[in-house]
Amino acid sequence: MDIANRETYGLLAVVLLLLIRQYPVDLAIQNFILRRMRRRRLRVRFLQSLQMLYLFYRNRRLQVARRPRRAWIFPRPQNWFQELLNNRALDHWWKENFRVSRATLEYICRLVGPAIVRQNTRMRDAVPVEKQVAVSLWRLATGECYRSCGLMIGLAKPTVVKCCHEFVEAICRLQDDFIKFPSTRAEISRKIEGFSEKSKVPNVVAAIDGSHIPIKAPKENHED
Repeated sequence: MDIANRETYGLLAVVLLLLIRQYPVDLAIQNFILRRMRRRRLRVRFLQSLQMLYLFYRNRRLQVARRPRRAWIFPRPQNWFQELLNNRALDHWWKENFRVSRATLEYICRLVGPAIVRQNTRMRDAVPVEKQVAVSLWRLATGECYRSCGLMIGLAKPTVVKCCHEFVEAICRLQDDFIKFPSTRAEISRKIEGFSEKSKVPNVVAAIDGSHIPIKAPKENHED
């Protein structure tokens, strides 16, 4: 009996020891699982907050982007140019301001008109050929910036830029019809004689005034 009781007490002691050792392990595992679940919940809430913030700013941006236009085209003063275009008594102003007469302006409009004319749309009327040519000549004659040219004629700056570029391209396509250099000695001699009679300057075939000719700048003193 003593031996049996001793073995029973030993087994009970071993079981109690195992239980004592096992309890902290289970508690640690339980705490670890709880922490993982808590972190997962916090992560889910954080991602949901980010998603809501993204949706808010996206809707805000769409609302700003879809804001209706205040006006398709803003009114611009055009009285000065329209008066000059309609009043024949002011024909002398063309030569003073655009470097060409009214007749020359109308001739240029007939030349480049087919290349730069535009059709009216439902949104707005196209810029007339006369106004495109006039603002281009004003830009070339005065060298003013596109904004100033637009204010004088009554056009927006981007429209002036487009008109000037299209006008210059149309004129360049017609250069072979007007710029012809003499090819024979007889033609060169006639040109020299004609230029000498007009200007009293000998041995000159022709002269170019007010032209921008691109050249390759020298390596030294290129700023001059």
